[in-house]
Order: sequence, then C-alpha cells, then structure tokens
Amino acid sequence: MIPNFKEILAELSYRVDGGMPDLNKESHVNQLIDILRENGISDAAHLAQKARVYFSYISEAKQSLDKVLTQTFKNPDTGNNVKVSSALGYDRKTQAYNIAKGMLKKSGYSDKDIDMVDTKPGDEERPNKKSSPKVVTPNTISVSGAEKRAGKSKTTQEPEQYQPTETQTAIFKGKKAELLDVIQKGFLGGEKKITSGVGAFEPDEEQLQALVEVTKKQLKNPSYRLKLPNYKIDDTDIDLALSVVENGLGQDAYQKWVKQVTNAGAVDTFLTSGTKPGSNGYNRFRAIVRKYMEQGGRSAITGKFVPFNRMQLDHHVPFGSAGQAVNDKKKKGIKTTIEAEKAKLDTAPNWDLMETSLNQFKNSLEGNDLINKAMKKLNMNPDEKELKKIKDEIKTLGRTQLFSNLITSFGKGDYSGFSEETLGNLNSEDLQLVAKAWNYWHPDIKQNDTKNFAAADPNYLTKLKKAGIDIQKRDPSFVVRYKAQIGGSRSRSQAKKPDVMKDDLYNGMKKAGIGLSKKESIGANTALAKAILSVQTKSKELKDREKELKGRLKPSNTKK
Repeated sequence: MIPNFKEILAELSYRVDGGMPDLNKESHVNQLIDILRENGISDAAHLAQKARVYFSYISEAKQSLDKVLTQTFKNPDTGNNVKVSSALGYDRKTQAYNIAKGMLKKSGYSDKDIDMVDTKPGDEERPNKKSSPKVVTPNTISVSGAEKRAGKSKTTQEPEQYQPTETQTAIFKGKKAELLDVIQKGFLGGEKKITSGVGAFEPDEEQLQALVEVTKKQLKNPSYRLKLPNYKIDDTDIDLALSVVENGLGQDAYQKWVKQVTNAGAVDTFLTSGTKPGSNGYNRFRAIVRKYMEQGGRSAITGKFVPFNRMQLDHHVPFGSAGQAVNDKKKKGIKTTIEAEKAKLDTAPNWDLMETSLNQFKNSLEGNDLINKAMKKLNMNPDEKELKKIKDEIKTLGRTQLFSNLITSFGKGDYSGFSEETLGNLNSEDLQLVAKAWNYWHPDIKQNDTKNFAAADPNYLTKLKKAGIDIQKRDPSFVVRYKAQIGGSRSRSQAKKPDVMKDDLYNGMKKAGIGLSKKESIGANTALAKAILSVQTKSKELKDREKELKGRLKPSNTKK
C-alpha cells in the first residue's frame, strides 16, 4: 500500500509546535518517524532522514533568493541606497531596475525567473532558479550559469524523454541547480553500459584528436590536466545524489551498481574491500561519485559530458608505477611498502574519468607511444578503416555464432566431434568459447560464467530447471576458464594457457560421462563441424569484401 503523504504532512503539521514543520529540528524529524511507522512504513527512519536532506536544500534555496532581494546598492538616479526587491518594482528603463536585475542574473536567475518576482507584501511567489533544466543528448549537458560566466562553449540541444519532476527540481534550487542534470543524466540517463559489439570500444576521430592534444601537453608538462568544472561537493550532496540513484534504480540494481563503481580501475582488493562507513571500499565508492559530480560529469580528455556508466577510471600517474616508487624511496633510505604506494596512487587527485572507448584504446600506453598509436588510426584511409571494421565484424560474428551453435548442440546432448585431438587443434579463443558453452549446461552459481548467463538471459535458470539441472549444486564438471594472475601490479584474473585449457575441458567432459569421439578427423555431421560451417556460411559475404579490400590495398602498401 502506498502511503498518503499529504495526510502524513498534515498530521506532522498538527503535531509540531506552531503548525509549521521544520526538518532542520531533530524533534520534528522524530515526530515524522513516528508518523511514518504508524502508517506501516518499515524503513521510517531512513525515509525521514532523506526528507530532512531534501528540506535542507529547499530551505537553502529560499534563503538564497531572499538574501539577494534584501541586498542594497546606491541608486545612480537619486544617490540613495535601495533594496533589490524595491528596485525591481521601478520602471524597467531606470538604471536602478537594471542594476537589480543584473544582481539577480549574476546569482543565476533567468529573465523569466526575474519577471516572476512580485514584491507586493504577502505575495510568496518566487522563481525557481534553473527550475527547468535544459534537455540534452546523452553526450552533452546543458551549460550551467557558472560555466556561461566563465565563457564555456554551448552544447547542442536535442529533445530527450526525461524531464525532471517538480520535486526533483525543488531539491536542487539555488546553488545546487547545476548538479541536477549531472545526477539525472549521469547516473540515471538510461544509457546502457557498453560491454560488447562491433566497434563498441572504438574511439571516434574527435576523441582521438583530443587524446593526442592532451598527451602532447602532458609530455611538456606532466602535471597538465584539461580544465574542467570544479563544483564544491559535500557529503550532503553525495547523500542526496545516492538517494536519487537508489530510488531510480531499485535496491537490487543499486547494490550491483555500487559494487561496479567501487571496483572501477582494476586495483587491488584491499583498496575496494568493505561496504560499511570507514572501510576502504565505502570510502572509495563515495570518492569516485564525488569526483564525477565535482567535474560535472565531464571527461578528463575531451571535456564533454559522458554518462557515468560510459566512463572508466584511469590513473594519471600509472597505478603500476607503485613498485618503482618503492625502489626509488629505498635508495634514498625512505621506508615504505608497496601497499602504501598503491594507496597513495589510488586517490581522487590521481584519477582521470574518461570515455570507456578512450581508456580501452589507451590501455597502458603513455607519451609518444600513445600518440603514435592514435595518429596511425587517424591517418588510416577509408579502405583501411573499412577493412578494420570488417575484420572486427567477422571476429564478432564468429564468436557469437559459434557460441550460439555450441549451446544449442550441447543442450541437445550432442557433443560429437570433440576429442582430445580436435580440442588440441583449437586456438586459445576457440577453446575459451567451447568451455564457456560447456559451462552453460554445467553451471556453478558461484562462478562468473553462470552469473553472467543469468544476468543476460532472464529465462536461463528456467531453462536449466526444465533440463533437470539443479542450480543450487555445483556441477562437478564445471570448467574454470581463468586463474589468478601471478605478479603484476594489479589483482586480476587471466585466461589459462591453451594446453591447460584443453586438458581441463577434456577432463571435464570425461567426468560428465561424455563419450568423446576417437576419430582423427571431424565428420561432416558432428556438432563441432556444423558449428564451424555455420560460422563460415554466415561470414562469407564479409570474407569476400575483406579479400577485395586487401587486394585493393596491397599495391599501395607495396608502393610505400
């Protein structure tokens, strides 16, 4: 049952002294908690604290406007001091009126807002500073008043479905107004996280040009950073933003999002562990959210607004340089540890948030090596670009089609064509794909393969149940495809070597009682042969175009 908040507000007004709720007062908050509990709301205390935060923003906005209206200045026409509120009632041609108007505009109010101000006694009409945020495309954001005053360029405006509610707008009145778009478009803009697809992680030419320019400047001045907004964000701002995100995503999706944000940047687990206040994980999560809000959701490379889930975290001074820092300090007699140096590198001042495509392209390259890679891509002619795209399409199609066909065959219990020899003939990527398809029907709910299948297909667990597979029990023939990395600067997994993967997969199939074929060659009707043939058929047109482009490019390459 949805509670009647109008009745709750009326009840609160009845119970508090003076009949006017003030959630800045602890006693009024406690009264609200009691009323919410009486209405059957289990998380009454949590909801009341959210209301307290919202109330503080609304109060702040009203005080901000009143403060401007009560300011005084010298009227050039008379030489007397006059209040802004009084001057706004003068003829619009007078100097006093225009000075008052300028003072309000300087505080962030528009011409339309100023026209709303009625200075008659008892009239409570007030403008909502930036009450109707401009609607923007996913890769742009409306320019705030502060940025306009700083001479920032305008961005392209296009219609989009989202429109903030009156309540959401009221929360961010006053100096917080410019953060409304950042939170709504950045955290809840509806843009899906890029995970796969042809060219999914390919930066465009504009992004590459920006990367080259920034990298060149950093070669001259290692501390150079692109100038971005620098909003003052406090803990209350973060609490409010997270409340909006949690309400928008729902509890389960929100918790998953928190985990993803906390682990951004692929750092050691000791830096991301813990969810309680004061723990490394909790502090890191809030620091990343703060960083994004402080810079207005802008990329550290292009300066453009980017939805949060289309960004990745990069370390300005490479995280992998912690070991070198330890060695350098030891030579100088300074005591330190690898953990201490990693912790210093993994702090907000050393973070760069940038487009996922740029961070993937950048990888671990720096300086001239990075510039050369970017320039090589920028200088590709149209045929070279198309050839690169077709190769990516063929690879993606091959992986997708082969995986789909194997899942279908394995689901029917058809494992024909697989033997120790045929598995040995597969390359590393194909072995990984076969093992992944094998795991689809031989699950372990604690392993990432099974979790990812369930996340991608809402009917996955139902399919297993219909096949008589108990998802609660680990299938003994499940094949672990990755192993923990030994050494290196980060804690992460890496794919097993082909010979190890082949043995693990072969033994997993034997353990499941699969009668592996002993044929030295693959018969035309085996599951493996049909899967491979299907890939070849699907990609024939692309293969023909690839051959044509290679033939066209060969003379020019030879000429070079």
